[in-house]
Amino acid sequence: MSNGLSVDITDYSLPNYWTADSGKVSLNVNASGDSVVGKPGYINLYLSTDGTLDGRSEYLVGSQYIDSFDKSKSYDLSFNQYATGDASDPRDLALAPGRYYLVAHAVGGNDGFVFGTEKTFESEDVLAVSAPNTDVLIDWISTYMTSSQLEGVSSDFGDAPYNGLRHLAMVSSAAYDIAAANPSEGRALYNISTELYNSRPSNLSLEAAINKAAHVILSNVFPSQSYLYDEQYERSKSELNISRLDLSASEAYGDKVAEQMLISRANDGTNNETPFDWPKSDNSFTWLPQPYNGNGKVGGPNRGNIDPFVFSSLDELHGYSATQNQDKLLIKGKDGNIDLRLNYRPTDGDGTNYKRQYETARVYGVLNDTPYTQKAWDADQREIGEWYSQDEADSWQPWGLPNYMAMAIAVQEGNSLTENAQLFATLHTAIADATTAAWHDKFTNVIPRPKQVISGYANQTMDENGVAFDPLWKSQLEAITPGVSSPAFPDYVSGHSDIYGAWSAVMEAYFGTDYKFSAGSQTLEGTKRTFDGYTDPVSGIQWSPFKEAAMEAAQSRLFWGVHTPSATGSSFITGQNIGHYAMQQQIFGKPLINSEFDGIPEWTPFATNFTANPILPLLELNDPILSAPYGIGTSDGATGASS
Repeated sequence: MSNGLSVDITDYSLPNYWTADSGKVSLNVNASGDSVVGKPGYINLYLSTDGTLDGRSEYLVGSQYIDSFDKSKSYDLSFNQYATGDASDPRDLALAPGRYYLVAHAVGGNDGFVFGTEKTFESEDVLAVSAPNTDVLIDWISTYMTSSQLEGVSSDFGDAPYNGLRHLAMVSSAAYDIAAANPSEGRALYNISTELYNSRPSNLSLEAAINKAAHVILSNVFPSQSYLYDEQYERSKSELNISRLDLSASEAYGDKVAEQMLISRANDGTNNETPFDWPKSDNSFTWLPQPYNGNGKVGGPNRGNIDPFVFSSLDELHGYSATQNQDKLLIKGKDGNIDLRLNYRPTDGDGTNYKRQYETARVYGVLNDTPYTQKAWDADQREIGEWYSQDEADSWQPWGLPNYMAMAIAVQEGNSLTENAQLFATLHTAIADATTAAWHDKFTNVIPRPKQVISGYANQTMDENGVAFDPLWKSQLEAITPGVSSPAFPDYVSGHSDIYGAWSAVMEAYFGTDYKFSAGSQTLEGTKRTFDGYTDPVSGIQWSPFKEAAMEAAQSRLFWGVHTPSATGSSFITGQNIGHYAMQQQIFGKPLINSEFDGIPEWTPFATNFTANPILPLLELNDPILSAPYGIGTSDGATGASS
């Protein structure tokens, strides 16, 4: 008899999402051969974001020691979906509610585990599931997040922010046109024609139509993951309880909505491969792709010119960018100013701000102490940096974490499919436009990242007039991506901060300014952060928990060593205003889930009573932490704006 071990998931029950409820998975384990039968081992249960056991984005939630494998035996493993032991707030496992995976793993045999010297037998079974009370749209958003992570694993690049948000905006706004648009109730059609809207079948199943539209759109725009989309399409279809006639009519309608969306975005600039006019290699203070390629394209340099979803034109969207609002980014307060302008090139003024920006990034973003740099960050700042990261290829990408939080809140609040179609259409289109604005800023200014100034080509001086040169400096990003200290885009501005800024403005319009919540992180697994609002460092206003999360996301890019304070703070400001614009325009109507929200008629772009300010350090040049023996630093007592 050959030796072998197999495990199969035979049944399961899942806990409600973000609760302390228990789930249970039933397994059948089969063993064969003298090297397995009668030998010890383990069966383990994992919850995973992508169905793979690779050391990332998976959570061991159940384990049972087997002292002697039988030829065939069934087991039940109970589990919880939180890890901290805090049953009062069980929200620390970052799993997209509409798709995560049960992974059963059996290991043992061959005399068990004799000091690791014996090769054991292994088997696993993987099953995609969705939490109770999700809907077809949340299932598809979650599936897209999974596909982005899987693409990152297979290509080591993933679906970068400027692609993922476009795809989600297309799916969600198509779902809105199917499920939520109703001109007679003040929710105008977004993309479909009046003729198509009026042709809706009387027996329309919203679920079937959205399932078809999402499948058509994503299979077209992200074909490398079509196998996963085929699977999700069949899963969602199998959950429908409608007649064949209703299914056929509904799918035909969903297909037409999808086709109109694909046609409308076919020439939106996404496929523009015009070579970028890189600055010349002898210009030392500029971000350059590494290795330098004067005619190359990397990181989507044309992404700042994609047709917007919410704004009427690119010119209007660019009008909300940091580059075009420098006068709004010197924020004056009674206790000091916050200067988030692009005035930190070596040639700006007397060069003081150049030194302060990069020196602050040097000590707050360094991975570990070096002979030249002493770290200034504390444990909480280190946690913030990693918690929001999602820079690794094997992740949902930066837009994934705010989507996970939004979906989890929507599920917990019991939103209907119509309500979610409106919510996510608003959210995805706003943050897609915010990302476009960020990329416009990045490649308009082409400012180098901290790594390039601190230890690379952009630092040409090593005297007291320059930023301390540290050839051993590594950003905290290298804790999860060894050898990579910076994402492949310029410094000014931060894409993370623009995304979260827009997200926060939309979320507080839908769920209110007093909505408190906690959430987990995909990058920093099993770690929870709680949001209950924060006090503005300039105005003293108490801002919403959503803006607190967004402000922390902005902080994270400094504490992760990948942005200067101005680069991440400025886009936190611009992102919020893009989100406020989306809510003022009410392109998708008044929020169905927040009857108290009636627009923001008093809002004007960058109005201080609507715009939260970041809490970011900006060191004086005579700060002892910048001085020898850890760094070259200066001791000239220079002063300037602080943030």
